[in-house]
Amino acid sequence: MKKIAKLTAALTLSAVILSSFATVVSATTVSQEQELNQTVKVNCTVGSYGQSTNCTAEGTQTGKQSQTVEIEGVKYYIRKDGTRVRVHTPVNTSLEGVTLAGIVATAVTSAGIGYVAIKKRK
Repeated sequence: MKKIAKLTAALTLSAVILSSFATVVSATTVSQEQELNQTVKVNCTVGSYGQSTNCTAEGTQTGKQSQTVEIEGVKYYIRKDGTRVRVHTPVNTSLEGVTLAGIVATAVTSAGIGYVAIKKRK
């Protein structure tokens, strides 16, 4: 009975360690996005024969900008106040979340099946 407990503990521990050290695959893109909206209203009055033109304008303008920059091989995100924040680029470990969950589930299921098989023998 002690052997199966040790085996179960070892398999569970290995599954936990495997899942804790793996990094999920993701991608980082270097891009710049801008959006600008303007509304302008111009009123002009013209005197006789096109003399004494008087114009007034009213307007609103809103804008958004997001950009990432790469400097000497290091990628940075530029904040609104102009400060740079370094972007972490994860290494491609070729493990997706679904694959990692499948590995952990297989290890735990195998430990359970082994425990039941040994339990039935006795």
